[in-house]
Amino acid sequence: MQERRRNSMRWRGFNYAQPKAYYVTMCVTEKRCLLSRVVNDRVELTAIGGIVEEYWFKIPTVFRHVELDACVIMPNHVHAIIRFRPPERGARLADRPSLGDVIRWWKTQSSLRSGRALWQRGYYDRVIRDDDELFHARGYIHRNPVKWREDPDHPHAVAP
Repeated sequence: MQERRRNSMRWRGFNYAQPKAYYVTMCVTEKRCLLSRVVNDRVELTAIGGIVEEYWFKIPTVFRHVELDACVIMPNHVHAIIRFRPPERGARLADRPSLGDVIRWWKTQSSLRSGRALWQRGYYDRVIRDDDELFHARGYIHRNPVKWREDPDHPHAVAP
């Protein structure tokens, strides 16, 4: 039986430890709605969503070169912006944890604490290239709860 090969969405040869802003989306296994509910266009976290949020906010204490930006914990996925600061004087970029290392730590810790395998394998990322992209990514994240009923993964999706 031939093993199915997954295509990477990562830029070939790009160093994901660079001081940039990254837009990321991580989905719950089978896109199950475990993390929150959207009520009147506002997110209400479940107990599992609270764990996910707790470990999200621990990221900068574990990875000191990382800053958190906008984030929304939707019922079955998380959208966020993570910013990597420039290396300290004399530090080598090659020695720093990458975006993949940060996401892997967060997924592992939140899954272990919740007592279940929460996350789909992999995640979506986009390197934010300028202030305009950063502005639009933040807007998308903040508007996401309002658009939840139109999401094709919403259990009772309503077409726009």
